[in-house]
Amino acid sequence: MEQTLWQRMPTELRSRFDELIQSGQKVHAIATVREDLSNPCPGIHECMDLLEERWIELGRP
Repeated sequence: MEQTLWQRMPTELRSRFDELIQSGQKVHAIATVREDLSNPCPGIHECMDLLEERWIELGRP
């Protein structure tokens, strides 16, 4: 079974990702995930899907 991107991310990266989203730095959030994860590197679309999920989860409109 393949892990979701969120499950693959270490706790520190999850926190950083959420902080960047909340401060409006969406592009930087995606770049951070792509730089910090490898084997395999997540695609842009996978990162954007996660960003949208987290945006909603964090209570953003």
